[in-house]
Parts: sequence; structure tokens; C-alpha cells
Amino acid sequence: MTNEDPRPDRGTLPPARTATALADRPHDQALLVARRAAVCGELAEEWLRTLAGRHPWTETGTVLTDMAHAVGEVLGRYALTDQPAGQDETDRLGRPLDLYFSPAGCLLAPLTDHREPLSAPELATVMLLTGCARTALAMTAIAWERDLPALLAVMEFALDQAGPAAVRPDGE
Repeated sequence: MTNEDPRPDRGTLPPARTATALADRPHDQALLVARRAAVCGELAEEWLRTLAGRHPWTETGTVLTDMAHAVGEVLGRYALTDQPAGQDETDRLGRPLDLYFSPAGCLLAPLTDHREPLSAPELATVMLLTGCARTALAMTAIAWERDLPALLAVMEFALDQAGPAAVRPDGE
């Protein structure tokens, strides 16, 4: 099958829109980055929720679940709606999203609790994912288009290195 129209008066049809063709146009490139951000946010949210599932009914599990929601909100909703995120955005319980990404924030304390330990690679991945999402939240109004692909590359690398956050059966 060719790309030619059987009616000669219309000439040939334009080439199919491929990812490469989309990347050549600034508007389409921005759309691809937004979609990539949304997918990355979903993957990070899923990984964090799975890790939280290893600590059910604990403060660590609660914080990880809330972090997962916050990361999904930042990289999902704002990337797809092209709406700048404000520093005062809140989670579903009305707490500022900023709390989940602050290294000095009290919500990170349960993650280093010796009674509910995360492994060093898990903690590093959590910090990297939330740090990148926090940076994305802070920069949406200033340099989103230029810096977001670099942040997404870091997050994708962290998720690749971390592998699945397998849920361990009780008693193991």
C-alpha cells in the first residue's frame, strides 16, 4: 500500500505522524515530554505504593502512600494539563505537597526509623524520585520545557536501577 491518493488532483498524502516526526515540531515535542512525565509519574507512584505495601498499617507505609500520591499529582496532573503548580498545592488530606519533598520535613523521619527499615537502595530511590518531583513542582513556572526531560531521565534511571519493589509475604 502506498501513501498516494488514487485521485491525482490531490497529490500525495502527508507522511504518517511518527514519534520522530512529532519530535521535529516544538508543540509536538512539548506534548511528548508531557506524556513522558505522566507515564514516569505513574511508574514512580506505582513503585512507591508497592513499597508502602510492605509496611501496611505503619507510619512508614502511610508516608510512602502519601508520597506516591504526591508524585503522581505533580508529574501527572500538571504535566498533562500544562497548568503551573503552586507551592501551596495540597494532597487529598489538605496537607501541602511540599511537605513530602522537603529533606528536612518531618514526614521523611519514618523512612529512616530503625523499627521499620527501608534498605539503603530503597531509601535512595525514594529520595531521588521525590526530589525530582519536588524540583519539577518548583520549576513548572520557570524552566519546565528545558529541564523536565533531564529530571525524567534521572527518575527513569532510578526506577530501572531499583527494579520492582516486590511485596514480601508476611513472616519473611
